[in-house]
Amino acid sequence: MIRKRIRRRRVHKRRRPGPGLAAKGYRDGRDWLLRTSGKASAYAAAIAAQQAWSRFALRRRGQRRSWPVLLRDGRRYAAGFWRGANRPGGLLPIPLRGTAAAVVYAAGDVNALRATLHTLRQLPLHERIVILPAVASSELLALSQAEPGVTTVYRPELADADRGRALGGRLATADTVLFVEDDNRATSAQLAKFIWKCDNGMDVALNDISSQFGVFRRRPDVLRLAEFFNLTLNRRELRASSLSVLPFALSRRALQSIGPEKLADPPQAYTAAILGALRVGLAASAPSAAVAAVDAAMVNGFAVAWKAAMTRLGSRHSFPDKLRYRAQLED
Repeated sequence: MIRKRIRRRRVHKRRRPGPGLAAKGYRDGRDWLLRTSGKASAYAAAIAAQQAWSRFALRRRGQRRSWPVLLRDGRRYAAGFWRGANRPGGLLPIPLRGTAAAVVYAAGDVNALRATLHTLRQLPLHERIVILPAVASSELLALSQAEPGVTTVYRPELADADRGRALGGRLATADTVLFVEDDNRATSAQLAKFIWKCDNGMDVALNDISSQFGVFRRRPDVLRLAEFFNLTLNRRELRASSLSVLPFALSRRALQSIGPEKLADPPQAYTAAILGALRVGLAASAPSAAVAAVDAAMVNGFAVAWKAAMTRLGSRHSFPDKLRYRAQLED
């Protein structure tokens, strides 16, 4: 009889509800509603939720917590905030110390761009920049201009996605810049992790694309080139990832070190990042709409990158020669 009572008390104590993040979010949302007299928009509520969550999470050393935990906690907090603010939610709050931007080069389908902009709308972005080349249709132009909070740049002379992204990187002023495809297939949570990684010290946050293509012999040629390139630079852990595959994110330090104009040549920009002592790593495994086919220009780009690496690291890229005893020739 005594054992049963003790067991019941323990179960009851374990199930006792605490204040919770949703309750904290509700109080913050209600306070925000009172301060604004209920006149502010849903967009203003989203910004307020992001700022409040960042302050709260970073005070709790949120940057040291794992990404799944931060994602879960942020969603709970935001759900409470929307209820307290009496506004429709839609933003995925991320604890950020700096600002973030997204760059999209759009030359494809209108519906694909609309879906991508909708996904980006769920992220706490300071800027959203859409680059339109000459081949962009009038529907693409109308869509990007009608989207609130989007900066549209129309450059008729642009016919290359890499050059478009280089222009976007030069125009962005945020601390972290996320580069995505106009036919983006990644979720808002997957894209958010790229931003979070750069905000927490990573300079170049790459897409871990290798796991999506299985063994080496089944991968597209561009991924084989990238993986061999990483191997020769003694960065085996990066596998087939590079700046040739989207999405990826760059910190302000990376953009200043590499130079946004070099993004027009992804292998060259990637080499500059590796050799420039930047913190380069894998952020997340996000689906990519397309992996570029290898052409003469891309092969030449990797060849130039290898030449730059050999100039800096030597012909063997710092790998020791364990087969030849060149010291014997000096005697």
